Amino acid sequence: MAGSPRVSLRERARDFVLAPSSRRHWQVVGVSLAVVVVLELVLVPTFHNHFIDLHAYWQGNAAWSQGRDLYGSLSSRAVGWVPDFIYPPFALIALAPFTLTSFAVAKVTIVVANVACLAVSGYVVLRRLRPTAPVYTTVRLVAVAMPVLAVLEPVRTTVGLGQINILLMTAVLVDCLAPTTRLPRGVLVGLAAAVKITPAAFLLFFLLRRDYRALATAAITTVVATGAGFALAPRESTRFFLGGVLFQPHRVSGPATRENQTIAASLSRLHLPDGAQLVARVVLILVVLVAGAIAIRYADRLPAVLATATVALLVSPLSWVAHWVWLAMAWLMIAHHVFTTLADETASTRRRRWAVVVPAVASVAFVVSPHDLASQNGPSWSPWEHLVVHTYPVVAIAFLVVAARLALRRRHAGTAAPS
Repeated sequence: MAGSPRVSLRERARDFVLAPSSRRHWQVVGVSLAVVVVLELVLVPTFHNHFIDLHAYWQGNAAWSQGRDLYGSLSSRAVGWVPDFIYPPFALIALAPFTLTSFAVAKVTIVVANVACLAVSGYVVLRRLRPTAPVYTTVRLVAVAMPVLAVLEPVRTTVGLGQINILLMTAVLVDCLAPTTRLPRGVLVGLAAAVKITPAAFLLFFLLRRDYRALATAAITTVVATGAGFALAPRESTRFFLGGVLFQPHRVSGPATRENQTIAASLSRLHLPDGAQLVARVVLILVVLVAGAIAIRYADRLPAVLATATVALLVSPLSWVAHWVWLAMAWLMIAHHVFTTLADETASTRRRRWAVVVPAVASVAFVVSPHDLASQNGPSWSPWEHLVVHTYPVVAIAFLVVAARLALRRRHAGTAAPS
């Protein structure tokens, strides 16, 4: 219509996502869901190994129920090869929804559960970032973000392997970030720690945030759940915790492979002399622990949670790419910062440029699987190949240092996050 104001594409997109319309709400959610379904149908069979971790859960339950060795070699008839079952016996209870059906049904169930939990995690994170926003706005923003989250390497790897990393992350995020919870705070962290050792790092989160009630609740829940595992399978529990299963890294492949993104694995791939490698490892772990402790104690609650996960993944001897699903939530937090910066009329051009360029480069890096760009033959890697193979630890350490610096700035300004 002549004389009507011209609406920019940016304004139209903003209106489509944020305007309060029930019809538009379902349009946004529906389009996002369709895109995610297509992406999963394409990415899961293309990039990954036919749900081999899900098959380990499935065959582990079958072995235990039939009186066979839970921690022995498992049948691989459905996928050609299957890793060992490396979880405590309590995991048999937690994994029951995926192991008490046919393998075909289990595959559909794990994909749906992962996608749903990814959306729930995104919702919890965005509610923390935008606590006063209407619920419909948060839901739409999650819907818009989901297609991007689905193609990030840790997410698509977790889905393709049939892993439970996203499910455990969701339990931890709800426990640590939700303003109110039906369960006492700490219960979900305790249950997650009883299924997999890594979430036990969030006991440190409660400790440093001085939330001693949640710390005690998480610890007691872990003990009770582990006790339930002993009651369910006393022989297997004894073997797992006291018989050496817990401390056998060789059961899950060599520590220096490209997909193992930890400090220890990265230094092993550099082939440094033993003395130099030990010094470098001690120094890097100290940097991670100190920066992580500062961020966990003084940062806002969301970056503190992400810092806790980052510390756990870096210092662990084994953190496969699939374990780094926390990157998806970090991406959401950074994306929110980008849009906030762009909307800030007082922000300088330089600040806006860096706010876009750095996250954009990182996003591309975690979509294209940088470590796959290097050859398998580590000793002959070029400097460029070493850089791409160590992308996760490098970015993670940088995140901790920046988070610690910002947290100290908050503290000195008198705005340190409350416990």
